[in-house]
Amino acid sequence: MAFVVFALKVTRQHLSEAEGMNIPFILEKAVSLYENKEGVVSEHKRFTYGQFAERVFRLANLFKEMGVGQGDCIAILHQNSHEFLETYFAAAQIGAILNPLNFRLSPAELAFILKDSGASVLIVASRFSDTVAALPKHKVALTKVILTGNQKRELPYRTLAYEEGIQGQISTPPSVPQIDDDHIAHLYYTSGTTGRPKGVMLSHKNVCTHALAAIAELGIRDTDIWVHVAPLFHLADAWATFALTWVGGRHVTVPEFKPEAILATMERERVTITNMIPTMLNLLVNTPGVEGYDFSSLRVLLSGGAPIAPDVVRRIIETFRCDYIQTYGMTETSPYLTLSKLKENLLSLPEEEQFNYKAKTGRPFLGVLLKVVRKDGREVAPDGKEVGEIVVKGDIVTPGYWNNPEETAKAIKDGWLHTGDMAVLDKEGYVN
Repeated sequence: MAFVVFALKVTRQHLSEAEGMNIPFILEKAVSLYENKEGVVSEHKRFTYGQFAERVFRLANLFKEMGVGQGDCIAILHQNSHEFLETYFAAAQIGAILNPLNFRLSPAELAFILKDSGASVLIVASRFSDTVAALPKHKVALTKVILTGNQKRELPYRTLAYEEGIQGQISTPPSVPQIDDDHIAHLYYTSGTTGRPKGVMLSHKNVCTHALAAIAELGIRDTDIWVHVAPLFHLADAWATFALTWVGGRHVTVPEFKPEAILATMERERVTITNMIPTMLNLLVNTPGVEGYDFSSLRVLLSGGAPIAPDVVRRIIETFRCDYIQTYGMTETSPYLTLSKLKENLLSLPEEEQFNYKAKTGRPFLGVLLKVVRKDGREVAPDGKEVGEIVVKGDIVTPGYWNNPEETAKAIKDGWLHTGDMAVLDKEGYVN
């Protein structure tokens, strides 16, 4: 078999909706169907999709007034919030590229990214003002800083308050040139553990294709409520911004990870689905009193970014009383490549064997062509023993690295992205 491809009843024809689509279309679709439905809950603020869209359009018009145009870069340094969600859509409205920044990085690390991306506008939460104040000594040139929150702070850049800025703009979509699906929408920088960070480009097609595949794979619908726990600057959570909006689901943001607050939010807001790294889930299941919360609304929890043991999977399922799916992916692939979602023929296995499969990296995500290959390029035997490198192809794969054709050529060969991750493949098509 040339590739390992998992085919659902929903095939690539379902993904054809992503052809010619862009991120502004996602919001347009949500507003047309769910204008008066509550779409975003952010701490003490609640917005319908109509209200959310008006804020997005105001922010997009503000960007345009600042001289930001198609292909220009906007950066954001922010905790999870409605402002972050608004920025994802507002940047796309004018064809700009959004560069989400990891707020855990040092000023020097952020300076490298800002200079490499060429971002001229930075949206920043007031809690990170000290970080921004340290950027000039690293020769970062920003034309404008947009500051959220109530805290006033003198910064060494021209600064505008977020709410003041958007309230001065009209609440209708800005007129912009056509945004094609191959235009770059996002720029995520890798951690740089093996060298300088690389800017991973994701196109509108990448984002839209992944969103539709996730909707199909996970059965995401308008009744779903997603709590954004993992940081929105990372694709582990950011992809849900687009999938949930497309179908009119509700977003709930939490600004930081505090186990008791997360559990209370999940209960109060009747959360149905979310993604967290295994460490977060482990902290939640070990929080005193966790058994007293009502998780009856939850239908599935996703996790990835690290291996997980079958006994931990069992504990998660017993605590939250919902399905569990392990995921594997990369920034370069929008991000999902595999899911440990069980195929129908595996549902009849003994419980212990099912837990073993749920703890695996999983089978290929919808629309992903995946091979596990030897050094000579031949595919490994599907015996769960022979180790090879995971290589992938599909519309979710990055077009390359920002201003870095050499690294792009190293990673993508003959259309296949070489992940650098080693794995085995079993007879059911699951990698681990």
